[in-house]
Amino acid sequence: MGLKASSLEEGVKSYPYRGDEEGLSPLYKMVGLASLAYAGRYGSMPFRETAEVFRRSIALFEDALRLLLSDARCMAAGELMDRRLMKRKHYVYGAYLGVLSSFPVLRGNIPLGEVLKAVTAKMAEIVSIKSLDNVNDALHTRDRALRSLERQYEAFTSESFQLDEGFDETARIENSMYQLALFTNRLVSAATGRRGPAFQIYLEDFHRYIKGQMSSMDQKAGGDVKVDIRGFLSRVNEKGVGRVWVSVDFCFLDAFHALTRRELEAINLVREAIDLIFKGCNIYDDVADLEADLNDGILNSVVYLALDKGLCSEEDLYEPSSLKAKLEGGGGPYLAVQLGDLIFLEGLKRLEEAGECTSLIDVEGLKFCAYILRIFAMRKWLERQRNPLLLLKALSPRVSDEIVEYSRFIR
Repeated sequence: MGLKASSLEEGVKSYPYRGDEEGLSPLYKMVGLASLAYAGRYGSMPFRETAEVFRRSIALFEDALRLLLSDARCMAAGELMDRRLMKRKHYVYGAYLGVLSSFPVLRGNIPLGEVLKAVTAKMAEIVSIKSLDNVNDALHTRDRALRSLERQYEAFTSESFQLDEGFDETARIENSMYQLALFTNRLVSAATGRRGPAFQIYLEDFHRYIKGQMSSMDQKAGGDVKVDIRGFLSRVNEKGVGRVWVSVDFCFLDAFHALTRRELEAINLVREAIDLIFKGCNIYDDVADLEADLNDGILNSVVYLALDKGLCSEEDLYEPSSLKAKLEGGGGPYLAVQLGDLIFLEGLKRLEEAGECTSLIDVEGLKFCAYILRIFAMRKWLERQRNPLLLLKALSPRVSDEIVEYSRFIR
């Protein structure tokens, strides 16, 4: 693969949907370029290759997006973006994080063209998931949202899947998300022949993910199901995409490399590690989205933790402005960041254990990706901080004694 100096910049300038520039400022592009260059110090992530795969994966995905959503049963990407149900940043970020997470697992173990397919499959996966989240939040009742999740699960996993035949607007929107999920399914199925241990892992991880997504439907304020921080950690936080994200890589790895028992042990540890790291990032996302969630009547982990710590009462839950003041005045967001760090650091421990099992996977490269993901998930909250000391404290993972007690609920 050849590389022009502007490869990364070209990747984020791809023409079809360039009007949607949310979250793609010049600063983010510069930071992305710098982090890919820095990742080159790890043997599995040479800059020339990572930058080229980043660029090509965006072009490949946008070609697929045009083709897949040209089906009359689907809504085109441009219209979905106009409605804010799909966002270009989702697949640009997906390409960037896909490269950083796939290269440590796959580079040197499979052909580079297959790494490109794996990254593209992960992009389709995350855009389907993020966009259906938006649809469920904006358009659906709880029952309709649960049905859409069941259909998405089928699209990601079934050997034969057919789009809904309804041509009403909502059905076309949903079909677009299912079509992207089916694209991931087809790429993974072609690589594995729907056989082998990694493909079984892929199926298991999607089952777990969808169950977690369904549990998260109970987060609406005033809902019938009471969720506390312990229930969130042990049940709702299974909505994290970490396992399904990395299981795509394992499918491509298994297709070209017969896995030994020790390598399968390492893979299971990496699954647990990435699962925990993404779950920690779910908490960081909740901190960043606290105000928006409160305005939408959504109770997230920051609120559950604050209730448990006595920073607010259940009576406060129905007064968003008052609740927000109490949470911030009591340090609720920073406590939640520490809870995210507790989960994140547990994930790093699992990566260390995986490194003891095999040298097949570049564990140090995955750790670098984990730290990038952490900052990425915290970025909106960090940008709003006016307290330099708090900012410095938050940049490095740390856990206070009052948060350590939640360790037993992490799974």
